[in-house]
Amino acid sequence: AEDCAPEFTHYNKKSIPQVSTDVSVIDVIVGKWMGLTSPVQTQSETLFVNYSLKQSANSDFKSETNELAVYILEGQLNINGTSYNASNTVIFSENSHIHIQALTDCRFVVFGGKAFA
Repeated sequence: AEDCAPEFTHYNKKSIPQVSTDVSVIDVIVGKWMGLTSPVQTQSETLFVNYSLKQSANSDFKSETNELAVYILEGQLNINGTSYNASNTVIFSENSHIHIQALTDCRFVVFGGKAFA
């Protein structure tokens, strides 16, 4: 993938899949997540999901990629029983069960993908 020619494709915001509830907004920017598939094309298996959660909201998921992490942009999260603040990155192993609770209103991203060989 490193030896391919550079390219740029614009994706309209409306083309990015979104799940919205009273307590959460989830945008699947790149990859597949929660049954949604982003139209963004990549050269390797990649995941980038933007989350906004209101205080006390929960999200549960399983790490199904070789590499997966959460980066907290704003607020405070409890992840699998440990509290984390903005600017923290939490890295998970493959097949990890992940439980997130928003301790405050927060924004974070879930990112990762297949490990490079």
